[in-house]
Amino acid sequence: MNILLINPSVNHEIRGPHPLKAKDMGQFPHLGLMYISAVLNKTQEFSIKLIDMALEEIDTTKLMDIICQFKPEVIGITSYTDCLYDIKLILKSLQDMTLETFICMGGPHVEIYPEETLRTFPVNCIIKGDGELAFNELCKNIKHQIPWQNINGIGYIQKGNYIQNKPWQITSLDDLPFPEREQSSLKKVQSAVSTNYNITSICSSRGCPFPCTFCNSPYKKYRLRSAENVVSEIKFCYKKYNIQEFFFFDDLFNLNKNRVIDICNEIDKLDFSINWSFRGRISALDEETIIRSKKSGCNRIHFGIEAGTQKMLNCYKKNITLNEISYICNLCQKHKVEVVANFMIGGPHETYADIKETFKFASEIKPDFIEFHVLIPYPYTEIYRNMIANKELATDVWKEFALNPVPNFTPPLIPTTLPEKELFTLLNKAYRNFYLNFWFIFKQLKKIKSFNILKKYIYLACRLLKVTT
Repeated sequence: MNILLINPSVNHEIRGPHPLKAKDMGQFPHLGLMYISAVLNKTQEFSIKLIDMALEEIDTTKLMDIICQFKPEVIGITSYTDCLYDIKLILKSLQDMTLETFICMGGPHVEIYPEETLRTFPVNCIIKGDGELAFNELCKNIKHQIPWQNINGIGYIQKGNYIQNKPWQITSLDDLPFPEREQSSLKKVQSAVSTNYNITSICSSRGCPFPCTFCNSPYKKYRLRSAENVVSEIKFCYKKYNIQEFFFFDDLFNLNKNRVIDICNEIDKLDFSINWSFRGRISALDEETIIRSKKSGCNRIHFGIEAGTQKMLNCYKKNITLNEISYICNLCQKHKVEVVANFMIGGPHETYADIKETFKFASEIKPDFIEFHVLIPYPYTEIYRNMIANKELATDVWKEFALNPVPNFTPPLIPTTLPEKELFTLLNKAYRNFYLNFWFIFKQLKKIKSFNILKKYIYLACRLLKVTT
């Protein structure tokens, strides 16, 4: 039985005001679908093809050509609310082909809008929770003509009623096979902040227990892979694909200090060296962990700092202080670990003076790279729920979009003292002041190891010049 897994394109991706495209900051393979592919292949019952339309820049027409040739009996599509119109185009094209194909949707969007998905799109079912084992069971039941409606995680419409089974949650992440990276185009994987082209993403945990008001992740339970299992995957990727740099995509990599050090200890046992980076939480980091991580090859930490005033940090429920942020960033500089700092502007009750303080603070902590965004109140976030409750929006615009995805949808912004145009102007100015600064350019030029890296930096510089002037 042929099974096709699809990560949709981002041609109609919903983004707030921003001078750069998402792919300008980096492109990574879809770990979730690669995990599903690996689980399916382990059964040796199926022929699997994974199409990452975003990474491989495949349009809907080419996708339909692939489908005509491959003739899948089952199609699995991952979904994000901000790419929903691209999914709509895929499903409309599939309808036009009149194929007798079983279609299942999973991903973050169906976690938030499960019933809306089933009533809006021509799909047979959805999956909530961890998709690997649920989708595998679904495909086996379809192949052997066994009823699938009682599988955990499955949601469907029956006689007009929405039925949702208990979400599937994997208790031991170590039991999963490693993601099947050969299903993806590894040569197209790249990061704007890395000087290495042999790079991939890796995930050592799932979930994040913290209550940030701007976050719409439904996965709060924190689950860990063992250090041995994580580093076994690193070794496998190095030996098979010559991957030399790893970016931990975990929502929260460093919650457990002892586990971070265990991973470092396992990396030290390898007979080769690697570079690695992670998304970290300021309050869970200390000097010992930074030193230990650096020794085992950690060269960069991404921090969601978000704001440069205590007022806004408290608003976002970050549970950190400006002094803690400065202290950790100084420690990273002291031990030569690069800092990628992420900030937002346009938050609830944020004033022009607050934004200026955020820009000032961003400059003071001297990060190696910086990302600024205008805050978008996404569905399921506390900020968005408050906007609905406070009648700052006339209607639930995200739910309306989920029921009727349209192109050129404009996401809502939080009412502030500044109009959208001025927020965008401030954003452009912040990028221009940071990245087109002589000292930043001089520092990056010293890191260049190849002509390809030089080309990447020239491209990014031209993009910034074009969109911020």
